[in-house]
Amino acid sequence: NANGMIIGSFIYPRGTTTGASTVYATHDGGKSWTPTLQGELLNNTSDPAPAFGPDGTAYYTVAALGGAGTPRAERKMLMFRSNDGGTNWNQLKAFTYTDRQYVVVDGTGGKYHGRIYVNGNNRLPPGAPSDYVVFVSKDKGETFTGPHTRADFGKHTAGLMGNAVV
Repeated sequence: NANGMIIGSFIYPRGTTTGASTVYATHDGGKSWTPTLQGELLNNTSDPAPAFGPDGTAYYTVAALGGAGTPRAERKMLMFRSNDGGTNWNQLKAFTYTDRQYVVVDGTGGKYHGRIYVNGNNRLPPGAPSDYVVFVSKDKGETFTGPHTRADFGKHTAGLMGNAVV
């Protein structure tokens, strides 16, 4: 549906250094936008990443940083799914914190059609060099496998993500 779009945004109230993420949706080609996912659950989150699947299912992932002083080991990545183009959202199971994450859904029509891929930077184990990881879902985000790593994982720091998995 070319008229349906979603965006993820940070909102930093004046005078604060921590913000919250909000998802906005449009169903009229961008003429009007409505906040559709927001609230306490998204306080102190970062790196919003939205995507649509080939069937129109919307996905949104965001890094949950926790409150001030939260140890990195207690951070997590939140995942949400919307079956109505981004109007209503269901939270899926949270998984391992990953920085600068991106999400894409395979729409090629091939044997991996509909799989969800989330990539980003992680330190496994905590304190190790930052490197690339990928999580994969074969069931519309109900479960994820991973983090999957590359052969040289952890031998070199790869601390900056430049773009999404494609």
